[in-house]
Amino acid sequence: MNGKAVLFLEWDNRSLLVHVGDVVDGTYSVESVAHNGAVLRYLPLDATQVLAFDAGDVPQAVIAAAPKVPQGPLFVSVPDEAPLGQEVPVALGIPPGSLAAKATIELTYDAEALSVVGAKLLRPGRALVEINAQDATPSNQLRFKAIGEETTLTEIGIQVTAVDAQGKSVAVRVPSQHTISFVAPN
Repeated sequence: MNGKAVLFLEWDNRSLLVHVGDVVDGTYSVESVAHNGAVLRYLPLDATQVLAFDAGDVPQAVIAAAPKVPQGPLFVSVPDEAPLGQEVPVALGIPPGSLAAKATIELTYDAEALSVVGAKLLRPGRALVEINAQDATPSNQLRFKAIGEETTLTEIGIQVTAVDAQGKSVAVRVPSQHTISFVAPN
């Protein structure tokens, strides 16, 4: 099945199926997967973390090959939670082999609940981020900071415009809204 290793993760009460190169919630990048472990990169600190496991204790399905899943022309990964008063990274990128050469992401948000770092602010509650395929790694310079004073939910609007190398529009499917919850810091 194309020889691509699969790793099943339990993450924030969700079961995830990930491959090398995937980014989980804009926080961890899957660097490698083998029969005896996996290597993840914690993006905010650019630190490597190793998950070791005994292959005898791991169900075969965890290390089996899986069919190749086609990647879209762009990924936008917004975390589901933000600790009050702290910044959380947002991963944006154009994967290798994508038809898209450039993309503009417009974010709308409640400026009394969130602040945005690493984006061009058009006005309070509206920010713009531009990315291009020439960037070797996903952009993790965009960050949200929960500036509200209580745990709550807020929505972030996401609009994307992408073009190929000739400037022609490329269809991109990302959620038009994302709900993020503010939680008490640990």
